[in-house]
Amino acid sequence: MVEKNKEYILDIVGTGYEGEGIAKIDGYPIFIEGAIEGEKAKVLIVKVKKNFAYGKLIEILEASKERVEAKCKYYKRCGGCLFNIWIIISN
Repeated sequence: MVEKNKEYILDIVGTGYEGEGIAKIDGYPIFIEGAIEGEKAKVLIVKVKKNFAYGKLIEILEASKERVEAKCKYYKRCGGCLFNIWIIISN
């Protein structure tokens, strides 16, 4: 069972429709803003619902090869350009 206010070390296994990273504990999804698929992160659980939870990214332990530094100096305060931390590849 996932517990509120507890820290977990999680593998980010997917991406939500708003760009948040998704980790799972025994199939139970946890949505983590600022995490990228392929990363390992320390996460604090901040809200627990019946079918999912929200976590706060505390520390990236293993960064994704797709992570880049945000070009906007307001990125951490604003959060308006969540996809700014990914390498964007287009054809």
